[in-house]
Amino acid sequence: MNYYLFQAKRSLGRFVFTPYLGIRKLFNAAGLFAQFGLFKNSHIVGYPLKISIDPSSICQLKCPLCPTGQGQKGRSLGRMPFEKFMALVDELSPYLYELDLNNWGEPFLNKDVIRMIEYAHKKRIRASVNTNLNVKLSEQEAVALVKSGLDVLYISMDGIAQ
Repeated sequence: MNYYLFQAKRSLGRFVFTPYLGIRKLFNAAGLFAQFGLFKNSHIVGYPLKISIDPSSICQLKCPLCPTGQGQKGRSLGRMPFEKFMALVDELSPYLYELDLNNWGEPFLNKDVIRMIEYAHKKRIRASVNTNLNVKLSEQEAVALVKSGLDVLYISMDGIAQ
């Protein structure tokens, strides 16, 4: 099968047949796919369909292959304020299908990460989180996480024992 047809078929399931579909999202995605598939130019004319946001660039583990865990220089450590998250999501939500709340830190070290998930869900954006699951959540926080609208919870393990 042609690579472009394969990607188009895969993308239909990912972006069109989804509860997150909206008319602006559909036209934005169609324009981006047409630009990529037909014109293959380097000037992007649409908005992103998916973004990754790092709620926290801090991690409590010292994983041997992770730059954050090893304390490598070059990145500032901190937590994204909820207000900045809201501003970014508000700007992109008419076009955005997916939001990954993870990158180089542990998302649950940001006290607002559950609020971020809830906010993305209210804006009709698919939300996923990748966690090392080493941050203790209270029972109330665990219930709030389940009710937040989180679509996917990825759990990363560096090993099955210390």
